[in-house]
Amino acid sequence: MSTPLARRSIALLTGSTRTPRVGPSVSAFIETVLAPKLEESPYTLTSVDLGSWKLPLFNEQVIPAQLPADDPTSGYAHELSKAWSKEIRSHDAVVFVTPQYNGGYPASLKNAIDYLYHEWVGKPAMVISYGGRGGSKATEQLLPILGAVKMKVTKVSPALALGRSMGSAMREGALVEGQAEDWLKAGVGEQTLIASLLYAVYPMYRDVLAEQTKTSTMEEELGCRTFGTDIVSFDQESDKAKVVDSPFTLDLIHPISITSLVAAASVLLLALLYQRPPSKPAFQIKPMSQTLYAPTNGSGKSIALIIGSTRTPRVGPTICTYVHSVLAPKLVGCPYTLQLVDLAEWNLPLFNETIMPAQLPANDPTPGYTHDLSKAWSREIRKYDAIIFVTPQYNWGIPAALKNAIDFLYHEWANKPAIVITYGGRGGDKVRDQLVQVLTGVHMNVVSVRPGLALGRNVAASVTDGKLVDGQEEQWTKAGIAGQIIAAWDEMVAMLEKPKEEGKEAK
Repeated sequence: MSTPLARRSIALLTGSTRTPRVGPSVSAFIETVLAPKLEESPYTLTSVDLGSWKLPLFNEQVIPAQLPADDPTSGYAHELSKAWSKEIRSHDAVVFVTPQYNGGYPASLKNAIDYLYHEWVGKPAMVISYGGRGGSKATEQLLPILGAVKMKVTKVSPALALGRSMGSAMREGALVEGQAEDWLKAGVGEQTLIASLLYAVYPMYRDVLAEQTKTSTMEEELGCRTFGTDIVSFDQESDKAKVVDSPFTLDLIHPISITSLVAAASVLLLALLYQRPPSKPAFQIKPMSQTLYAPTNGSGKSIALIIGSTRTPRVGPTICTYVHSVLAPKLVGCPYTLQLVDLAEWNLPLFNETIMPAQLPANDPTPGYTHDLSKAWSREIRKYDAIIFVTPQYNWGIPAALKNAIDFLYHEWANKPAIVITYGGRGGDKVRDQLVQVLTGVHMNVVSVRPGLALGRNVAASVTDGKLVDGQEEQWTKAGIAGQIIAAWDEMVAMLEKPKEEGKEAK
């Protein structure tokens, strides 16, 4: 008789926080599918709902990667940060369940990942996305981010397509009748999820076997005949899970039936386990943009230069100053007003509206928002004819604060020219690609020249001190960055001066 295996925990992390939202229902479907199989394994599936955690946008003054690897928790200043660190440290693997918002991942999920670093390192991870067509773009963007925090990510990433029921599901916060059955028939159901999960947790399962010198075979314990050591994919026609680039297959011996969908009780438990900090005082609406240039006799058109970082300390404002200095000669005699918009000054909360911005009236979306700050942000972006985004690369992705600011709106961005300027150790090419995809999702016209400002070996000093090292600007100029910024500006101006197509006016 074999020795019972020690229980290990897998977090089923619901990455959406909007209200209403269908994320909990999707996670409940996954939990229901996996529950019978997990009873036969040494793993416990624990629901972790970001909607219950209510993490604010990252507000620590530390760089998580610089905390002690063996005990990062004590390095955080806020109790909720420490609680979040302890929560993730308590799990051995993570299944991320994420919607696709505007061609990318939710800001709330990126924010939750960016809060930590060592807590994620080395853990197996799987991504399950959902959306109208399955949410594959969210997965594509999330995978390198999980790689950046050194998680062991599976290449099997089920995508749950909501199809024509997406609008109803998002509005009602629940799956339409028959949706779960449709997913199972489409081959993204129980077998795919189980095969993927088995691969995700196999490395730590193997460790358990080694620790306890288990005598029974893996086939007996997991209810499968053969399990390879590579990537698992599910072949719907043969009804087998095949290991890619391997002759092995995984035959699922015990069929699983779907029962009614149930919400995870642990979501409520989390709310009871941790006391939340008091809510912030009401937002004070005040002018939160600075005029960098105003023409004497202008065209009436205005361009925003957005600082996409909000952390403290941060080097973003200094880099925007450099961008402004490069553009200064082009501004002489320019008919456009240039305004600096600092997201840190706006202090937007994580999206807290109960509407979908894309469903508001295109010609006047502002009154459709509930909160005064949302309306002010809508009015702010509507007054600009083009946007320059200056953003760092955090964990190979978009800062949550910037993605959140974009996701607050929809029509306000549409059809406007946009410049993307990134910075990071090597220039931020990964955040560039992700941001361009998101801006395309809200129908902005992104210029083809996209400067990337490499901080190189100075990245740690620049981020920690919130300023550039001596000679950094000269290095960029020698590397041709100034010329790229000017070329991007010229392309944007050409777009502004091009006659608008009928029905394509920016809002």
